[in-house]
Amino acid sequence: MKLRNTKLVWLLIIIGIGAFLRFYKLSEIPSGVYVDEAAIGYNAYSILETGRDEFGFSFPVFLRSFGAFSSPLYVYLSIPLIKLFGLSEFSIRFLSALSGTLTIPIIYLILQRFLKKRSEQSVLLGTLVFAISPWHIFFSRGAFEANLGLLILSLAILAFLSTRRNKKYYLIGVFLLAISTYAYHSLRLVPAVFLPVYSLFLVKNKYISIKDVAVAVGIFVIVLMPQIAIMTTPAFSSRASGLLYLDIVSSQSGKLGLLPEVVAFPLAFAREFFAQFISYVNPKNIFFLGDSDLQRSIPTMGLYYSWLLPFWFFGLRKNFLLVLMLVSFIVPAALARDPFSSLRALSLIIPFSIMIAFGFEYFISKVGHKIVTGGVILFSLASMLFLWRAYFVLFAHERAAIWNYGYSELAEEIKSRDEHFVIDTSRIKPPHILLAFYLRNPPKDYQEFAKTKIKAGYYEDLDFDTYYKLRNFETRLINWEEDVYREQILVGDSLSISSEQAAEHFLDKVFEIKGPLNEIIFVGFKTNPEEKCKSVKFLNKNCK
Repeated sequence: MKLRNTKLVWLLIIIGIGAFLRFYKLSEIPSGVYVDEAAIGYNAYSILETGRDEFGFSFPVFLRSFGAFSSPLYVYLSIPLIKLFGLSEFSIRFLSALSGTLTIPIIYLILQRFLKKRSEQSVLLGTLVFAISPWHIFFSRGAFEANLGLLILSLAILAFLSTRRNKKYYLIGVFLLAISTYAYHSLRLVPAVFLPVYSLFLVKNKYISIKDVAVAVGIFVIVLMPQIAIMTTPAFSSRASGLLYLDIVSSQSGKLGLLPEVVAFPLAFAREFFAQFISYVNPKNIFFLGDSDLQRSIPTMGLYYSWLLPFWFFGLRKNFLLVLMLVSFIVPAALARDPFSSLRALSLIIPFSIMIAFGFEYFISKVGHKIVTGGVILFSLASMLFLWRAYFVLFAHERAAIWNYGYSELAEEIKSRDEHFVIDTSRIKPPHILLAFYLRNPPKDYQEFAKTKIKAGYYEDLDFDTYYKLRNFETRLINWEEDVYREQILVGDSLSISSEQAAEHFLDKVFEIKGPLNEIIFVGFKTNPEEKCKSVKFLNKNCK
């Protein structure tokens, strides 16, 4: 009993550390809100206020935002949080931080199932490493749908692991796996690989019957009925078709000389797929380089701390479920054109955590639990110091502009002035949703303009353009032949409006928004139509 209480205390300490690293200054770091976060938050706010998304559509199966048709579950679960906390950085990130925290004890239970006859130290150490991993902390601190999906997926894996005790857990696992497909797009492919193989394994070992599989298929189909209903629309396949590298494969197959297309194309596809597949088990990517996307990585850090590499390497086992998870979770990421995406491969953190725990067990058997436990705790403490510097200091400042720092300040400028604003979109990401988020734009007003964007139908029309006219601002390219002849404020980044253009068109700088590194994020110039018209040598239709 005393030993059990000690384990519980250590688990609670680990969960506490993990919760702190996920919730500390959640509304301030990341410094800014990236466009997908703003879209999630504003759509949840819109549904809360009107029962409809930004385009005026009631409770869609996939959200059309940016023409990307993103998964809806994160948005729907965020609605009560926005009701409770208001529309803010904290409210849209709370669900991800909570999901990340709740995943910690789930990982503990999963590790217990895999190492049930071995030392408890390996389970606790594996849980600790998960709780402080840069990979999971990063995605727990932003409104990432994949992190909610990871929580649901980990619950499904735990249920499947419990099937040997009671076959009802198999049906629970299938249900959770079906629900996860509404959380993140990549998880729509996982069941296609995982479920048939694991179900066959369970039937062969007499843990479940064919009848149980039939019931599970029925449950899976019922849960997926909303997706099945729109399966023939472009919305269903647009995300996958946009990410799949068929154009690259087609180009490569053309270089295979005399081979017929029917042979060359599969060979080129296999080459591209396996190259991508291997990148997700390449230690260099996992422990040193990390994600090449600066918005989805921490300065100077990989996905895991480099000292964990030996444990990860020696932790690979000929365990059927472990290998099946590795393959099933890599396949969706390996089908995307990105060379290495830590976001699409986030589910790999489950089998990787198991491998690291097995690695701890291996080294404990070789050198003893005191040395391994002491070493892991010591390195973990040092790692948290490096993480603090890399994420809470460097990332918060160096990556602020990448995370759209400055839009909150720009929204205040728009709110405090009566002039009309033109926000240049030539060099910046779609600004309308970020400004609607910070300005708390009335959803009905937003919907009235946004619905004009839909030409062929909500799930049929894939077009997206950055022109929006809301409140007292427009988001579009600056038209230098017309805009300088109107009373308004032109806004761009440091390179959008040059000093030569400002002088030529008699523009007066009225505000400047800088980032944490004192770099210019936005510059606002007020037009002077009267002076501009005086300088015109020939009659201009814009001059009265």
